Amino acid sequence: MSMDYGFLITKLRKYLGITIKEFASKIGIDTSTEFQYENSGRVPEKIIETICNVFNVNMDYFEEKISVEDAISFSGDNHMRVERIKLLMNERNISTNKELAELSNVSTSRLSEILRENCPLSLDKAKKIADALNVGVDYILYGDVSKKDNPVNDTLIRWLWSHPEIRKKIWDKIHFDIK
Repeated sequence: MSMDYGFLITKLRKYLGITIKEFASKIGIDTSTEFQYENSGRVPEKIIETICNVFNVNMDYFEEKISVEDAISFSGDNHMRVERIKLLMNERNISTNKELAELSNVSTSRLSEILRENCPLSLDKAKKIADALNVGVDYILYGDVSKKDNPVNDTLIRWLWSHPEIRKKIWDKIHFDIK
């Protein structure tokens, strides 16, 4: 493949909401190599294929035939995402789609379509649903159990920004532990 893929990879990574380090780790390369790919645009075909397999991306995206939003294929994995959402709804005693729709600010009709598996779960909707269910979005999207409880999500980050004294204590603890 001789196209300049750097821009497309960067756009995909940002759409997925992950860092260069996380992206590189998921495709099995080091961060500096990923950085080089994104900046030089020269990417081996094997890496493009790996990206498509790992992130369920349609190859047409790298041929610039479809948008990044349309490139993410949720077939197969989408069923598991929906099952995790339904399990969380049950665990949180959320009995109706309308109730989750109100909590997540996702329209009831769109949420119903997602839960019936008639439309894919976009990253934006996954984040809203994850916040409403108080889990990390990685749990819903990828089944990462370590992100299920006590997620570091936008709610926590906003809260930390509004409590500088606690944020400082946490930072000091992290800084001390790193030394």
